[in-house]
Amino acid sequence: MKPDAAKNTNVIQNTLWILGLNFKHVPVIATARIIGYINSNANSLIRAFILGLVIDRVIAFINGPQDQGLIISSLLVFAGYYLYSGLASVATNYGNNLISFKMGYELPATLLHEKLNRLGSATLEEPEIQNLINRYRENTYTFNDLARYLFTLIGVGTSLVIAIIPLFYLLPAVTILLVLVSIPAFIINRHVINLLLQLDKKSTILNRRGSQLVNMLNDPARLKEIKLLNAHKYLRGYFEEYINKYFGEKVTIYNRWAFYDFVNTILTGAVILLGIYGLIQLAANGTITVGQIAFYLSALTGVGNYIDNFSANFASYIGTSQRMSEMRKLLNWPEPEVEGKKVLERFDTPPLLKLENVNFKYPNSEKLVIKDLNLEIKPGEKVAIVGENGAGKTTLVKLISNVYPVTSGQVLVNGDDLNSIETHSWFNNLGILYQDYNTYDDLSAFENIALGRIDQELNYEEIQEAAKKADAYDFIMDYQENFSQILSERYEGGTRPSTGQWQKIAIARFFYRNAPVLILDEPTASIDAVAEANIFNRIYQFIENKTVIIISHRFATVRNADRIIVFDQGQIIEEGSHEKLMELDGKYAHAFKLQAKGYN
Repeated sequence: MKPDAAKNTNVIQNTLWILGLNFKHVPVIATARIIGYINSNANSLIRAFILGLVIDRVIAFINGPQDQGLIISSLLVFAGYYLYSGLASVATNYGNNLISFKMGYELPATLLHEKLNRLGSATLEEPEIQNLINRYRENTYTFNDLARYLFTLIGVGTSLVIAIIPLFYLLPAVTILLVLVSIPAFIINRHVINLLLQLDKKSTILNRRGSQLVNMLNDPARLKEIKLLNAHKYLRGYFEEYINKYFGEKVTIYNRWAFYDFVNTILTGAVILLGIYGLIQLAANGTITVGQIAFYLSALTGVGNYIDNFSANFASYIGTSQRMSEMRKLLNWPEPEVEGKKVLERFDTPPLLKLENVNFKYPNSEKLVIKDLNLEIKPGEKVAIVGENGAGKTTLVKLISNVYPVTSGQVLVNGDDLNSIETHSWFNNLGILYQDYNTYDDLSAFENIALGRIDQELNYEEIQEAAKKADAYDFIMDYQENFSQILSERYEGGTRPSTGQWQKIAIARFFYRNAPVLILDEPTASIDAVAEANIFNRIYQFIENKTVIIISHRFATVRNADRIIVFDQGQIIEEGSHEKLMELDGKYAHAFKLQAKGYN
């Protein structure tokens, strides 16, 4: 398919898609919107026609005896249309305000959230996806604007037809000239809109960096280090680079556009003046009446305005459709292969986990992070995984939790291949605390913990108990609003927990989840040694009938595990109890002694 044909096909597809969304989600407002745009564009022309009738009847009444009822009826028609027009304008504005929120904010955000949730973490890490997400967020307005430009074109097109037919009958040469001078403007508008789109696409990475750095400079939590390092000017330089490059090129395009627009205005104005001269000649010859002059003057100026308006809106409509294509590219992005169909119930007892001949490499990489791994974790076993940074420990967690599919081999849950299991039903059996856990600072302490099991009926007592197990209860109760405290100083009465307190709240959320398989990835990195010891004592003593997998660099937290697995370069090099590994006097024992020496 040729590029132009493909673009035309996309425009049609985008139009049908956005119309379908409009008439599905806001059918009454969408219908009223079309009527309103037709009315608003034809309003001046229809009003001029009615006013012309009134003027002619008033003049006829002055020049001789006429039925006064004709004048009164004309005035009533004018007043009725004026009232209708006003009400239609109010209704249109009201509808636009409602639909702009629904179609310009709520629906685009909902579709994006649903799509990202379906794509999954592995796909979201791809650079192209990140670029598409960035352009999607920048262009959410197109959901509302594509329909708005389309409805405007319908309204302007209808008004143009109403104006151009009688004008062509009266002044054919002038009408043709008006159409001809509009063609260059149409081509230029289309070209400029395309240039702006290409600039936005070309600047996506620069825009991403600039926006992220501005957000960093506006974040109070990050600003303290930036100020301490005196790095504000350096980091702001990236944003200024974005401003100077992106907006510099944009200003150049707009300057040229303004020049061409000015030339087109001069040409259109000259043709309209020619048409006015022609109307004066026709009036002098008695070909048209005074009232008709009012109508034809409105039609003459209207045709010029309608053509310019149609040209500008059509170019914007095509440009917006191109941006919509970028957004739909993300919404239509291939999702991971159809997940397994087997739905797991919540396990009463933990499952047997097996990894058989597992190899894994990240997308767009040839390096194997996990190499021919075989591992069995028995139901209810408490396993600790240790190793240097980059050994593959966190990657192993991602494979067990099915965030990433294995490159080869199998992950088995009670003998079932993880790929054959419906993802969310497996997630329901997992409780995972990542080292880069989320902080929901716009929510209360209660909600932060409750998110661990938010799809079930909330149990306030269990939430409090989870907070106690995580050593979070006491400081939460010290808050002014206790568990109802909003955890951000950006809100009136809110407070910001320390890094260690945030980690305890995240651990409380993990405890509250109460899943059969619990995984902790460096869970206590920001917690003091006493609190850490308390938390892990509770994990080892009180978490029964659950499989626990712990990743940690602190050997004091793993020595009581049933089994310790030592990872190195994606492979198991040692495993056993703490005592067994110390007797082995291998890598684990050496690292443990070094760490113990540091504490001593």
